[in-house]
Amino acid sequence: MVTGRDILDNSALKKRDSMDTEFDYIEPARYDLAQKKLSFKAMVVGSKGDRYKVEVAFFDVDPMGLTSDQLAAGLVPKPADLLDHRVKVDCTCLDYVYNGAYVGNLANDCALYTHKDMDTFEKKTDAKPRNPEHTPYGCKHITSFLHHIEAAVNS
Repeated sequence: MVTGRDILDNSALKKRDSMDTEFDYIEPARYDLAQKKLSFKAMVVGSKGDRYKVEVAFFDVDPMGLTSDQLAAGLVPKPADLLDHRVKVDCTCLDYVYNGAYVGNLANDCALYTHKDMDTFEKKTDAKPRNPEHTPYGCKHITSFLHHIEAAVNS
């Protein structure tokens, strides 16, 4: 089981205060009672102006006393230990997809999606793999978004 905290702890950028990440928009959180899943989506503007879709989903999140009507109205649970829940993540940036995070997350059941373009990926150099142990981690967009979610839940 990989948690949000595991992703942050394994990310090379975890100690940086500024990751040069700007959110274009952040969708309201969604809660799925049947799956006990709390999900977040954002569009991130990269340092070169590119936009990347970032998604994070936490599982096994209890409704914390919210009624069905409150959940239907869009209220979501905000557990203090959210980053300690099982997590799955995704980002559309090339760093996430091609530099080892996606493969590590897929191997550890914490990747939200299978990237179809990886099926046809051919290595063109003899460079060493960046994540040969298949450690789950996040790119700077996922890392920044997890920090943002943690701050929002704890405020």
